[in-house]
Amino acid sequence: MNRETLTAIFLGFAGGILVALLLITIPKRLPQAKKQPTPTPSQQTVIEEKTKMNIESPENNAYIEGESIDVIGSTKGKSKIVVNGPIEDKVTTAGDDGKFKTTIGLADGENNISVSAYFEDDSVVTKSLTIFVSKEAL
Repeated sequence: MNRETLTAIFLGFAGGILVALLLITIPKRLPQAKKQPTPTPSQQTVIEEKTKMNIESPENNAYIEGESIDVIGSTKGKSKIVVNGPIEDKVTTAGDDGKFKTTIGLADGENNISVSAYFEDDSVVTKSLTIFVSKEAL
């Protein structure tokens, strides 16, 4: 064999070994993606209970007469509740039983109201309502 053929065989062999070593060692050096465990059904229930909030009154798309309305609901006990309305915003805290109630002023016509519950674990649940108001008697 001539010199060029031996050089080509040697370089091919050396290059193959280098590629094989890289394929073996690089995956070990890369950070492994942390796989999040899938919550079991019992864990999902706990998560839903933590972030659950019900608005009992008023109903969405309700028509009322007046200048204010009581926002009544329930959530996890001692959560901070923020009610944003067209005229004013109110902040309150749910009782130990999770019940909350606050009165908010309304404008004539369509009113978009946002109710947010802030929990101790820094999670937030927000629900939106639309209330239609007529300040004049029909």
